[in-house]
Amino acid sequence: MNYRKITSTAMAVVLIGLAFTLALFLTQSLASLSFPFEIDYGEGIVWQQALLFFSPKAYGSIDKIPFIVFHYTPLYHLFVLGMAKATGWDMLFAGRCVSIFATLMIATVIGILINEAMPADASKKHRVLASALIGLTIFSILPIFDWSQLMRVDMLAELLTLIGFWLGLKSYRRPGLIYLAAFFFVAAVYAKQNMVAAPIALFGLMLWIRPKLGASGIATSVVIGLLVLGMMSYLTSGQFINHILYYNINTFDWGRLRHLFPTMISHVNLLAATFVVLIFGIVKFGRIFLKNRIPEVRSVIGSNQGLLALLSTLIYFMIATPMLILFAKEGANLNYTIEWFVASVLLIGISIFGSASEFEGVNKNIHSSSSILKIKSLTILLLIALHVISIGRYLPEHRLFDDHAGKMVQLENLCNRVRSSPKPVISDELVMLLRCGKSVQWESAIFAQLEKNGMWNPSSFITEIRAQNFGMFITVGERGNPLFDSRYSPAVADAIDTAYPLKQRIAGFIVHLPRP
Repeated sequence: MNYRKITSTAMAVVLIGLAFTLALFLTQSLASLSFPFEIDYGEGIVWQQALLFFSPKAYGSIDKIPFIVFHYTPLYHLFVLGMAKATGWDMLFAGRCVSIFATLMIATVIGILINEAMPADASKKHRVLASALIGLTIFSILPIFDWSQLMRVDMLAELLTLIGFWLGLKSYRRPGLIYLAAFFFVAAVYAKQNMVAAPIALFGLMLWIRPKLGASGIATSVVIGLLVLGMMSYLTSGQFINHILYYNINTFDWGRLRHLFPTMISHVNLLAATFVVLIFGIVKFGRIFLKNRIPEVRSVIGSNQGLLALLSTLIYFMIATPMLILFAKEGANLNYTIEWFVASVLLIGISIFGSASEFEGVNKNIHSSSSILKIKSLTILLLIALHVISIGRYLPEHRLFDDHAGKMVQLENLCNRVRSSPKPVISDELVMLLRCGKSVQWESAIFAQLEKNGMWNPSSFITEIRAQNFGMFITVGERGNPLFDSRYSPAVADAIDTAYPLKQRIAGFIVHLPRP
């Protein structure tokens, strides 16, 4: 059995395991779409922001009720509003649909990128198997599996940046696509403002390989970005920048980085595969640069789509890696690992099935390179297979329909109490407020951070609390609970204890009620 048959058979076997994760993803997606309450804390505030987007309260003052910070740039919100209006769907349902569809499209774009980066001598069957294998691998990554179900901005932003990356690579052969690539990169930033690793990697390398093409891409991005920034600043009286940057800066707690370890350990085989291709990639290009003159290297890399894709992705991954420190922000979650994992999978896919012919003209030892590439490919396939087998132990823990089915009756009862309240309600479960006809008056997590950093004075809010101008408070835990203490400062917690001394535990929440 030759090398091609061995790898094709191995890929087919691994694809069976990945097909199971895709089936679980689709099943989970249906369950998530049918669940009417919060799965993640951030869903409710994104929903409320979308509802307020075309009102004067969008990116408005944070000194009076409603106290709302617009954490993100607005493109995801516009997508959800457009879908909800076009279909008549519930906003939460529409928002989760956008994320689920974006995740499926991310897998598709990754498959296309792998196909286009494969060597010309690869068979059609080999291309299809490799593209499907790497594209489906993202459904076996827990942060992606979880976050793809939510009304959050992350998956749409990742899709847009990945499309920009793909178009940017194609623009080496079709220069007109550089303008479309720039458009998608800017769109990604206006879905989530920290999506800058991919354009930095692509344009940075392009400035070296094709300076005029890179300059065109950068100039187009800057012009489009500044035009949108100017428009948003004008429409919000200058508050847009305050919300997405100044108000959205959280305190760093470096001890939080230890919480990354369980996720990394559960993906240890995938990380091993990434490490192998990273070392091979660095050694590969190191040899090219050391043994050849710079003009020759630029010419060969610039004319070979596979090498361009590999070097661009290698740089992308190396830029995305230090950005993992953003996980140390208070309030950050595993969504800060999504882009890193996507870059990792992309790096594995582009480098796994190389060809010695890629180095023709720059590598003098073609036969040796061919043997090494074969060994690397089989090693990576084995590690991906081990990853798919091991991740099966973790996926059942992420079945949201199992976590929430027993709480539905209690949640609906609590929702009815919120709906019947004649006054506004403050809740850590923001989706429930909107589901039950209320609006968000104050988001505890972000305003606790603003107060902690001296950027918001809670005195007016405390006055409202002491006057019992709210029907009730619904919190996760109570004083002494780390999550509660991170969301409610001592001054705010004192006011709640004084004005809302009665407590009931319902559906896992603490309901704080005023005296009769």
